[in-house]
Amino acid sequence: MSEIVNVYSPHGGRKEGQLTREEAIKQGKLIKAVQIWIADKDGNVLVEKRSSSKIHDANMYDVCSGHVRAGETDLEACIREIKEELGENVFREEELESITEVGRASIDLTKYNREGNYLVQWYYLRLNRAIQYEEFDLQEEEVANVRWIPYDIMKLAIQRQESTIRIPYNLQTEILLRKLDKVHYSQIKKKRGTIKIYYPPKKEDEDIGDR
Repeated sequence: MSEIVNVYSPHGGRKEGQLTREEAIKQGKLIKAVQIWIADKDGNVLVEKRSSSKIHDANMYDVCSGHVRAGETDLEACIREIKEELGENVFREEELESITEVGRASIDLTKYNREGNYLVQWYYLRLNRAIQYEEFDLQEEEVANVRWIPYDIMKLAIQRQESTIRIPYNLQTEILLRKLDKVHYSQIKKKRGTIKIYYPPKKEDEDIGDR
C-alpha cells in the first residue's frame, strides 16, 4: 500500500491536502522529505547506494532519507527511516535522541530532469563509535549497500555535481552545507581518512569522489 503524504502550497507555508506518495510525485506536488547525515567517531559519514529496483533515482548515492508521512513529524520520519533502511536495532536509543536539526530547503528535482518536488529537512546524527557493515540490517528494496566516507569527500562530490550523487547542488544546498559544517565540525575534530567500504561494490559501481 502506497504511503499517504501531505501536499503543501508552492512555498511550503500551507497544507493543501493529501495524496499517495507516487501520485504527489507524478503531479509535481510539494511534499516533505528528510535527509539524515550520520557521522561515526572518526568523522566519516554514512552513504547509501539506492537499490536498482527503486522507481526514482535507482543506483544513486545518498545519505539516509525518505518521505514524511501524513500524521508524523519530521523527526519521527527521520527516526523511522533510519530504522527501516539500516536496521531496527542498529542504533541506540540515546543516539537517536541526540539527532540534531540542521536546516530546511525547497528542492525541486524536476529542474534536473528528475521526479520529485520536496521541502527537505536535514538532520545530523553523530556517533561516538564505529558501526561495521555486518551490524547493519539493510532494507534490500531500498538500499543496495552502504559505505563510510570522509565528510569532506561527500560534500565535494555534491558541490561537483557528480552524476552518481542524488543530492542536487544549488544555492539552497550550499546554504545547508554551510549549516552542516558548523554542526559537524563543532562535534568532530576534522579528519580526512580513506574510504572504508564495508560492502564490496560490483565492478560497474562508480566510487564517490574519484573525478
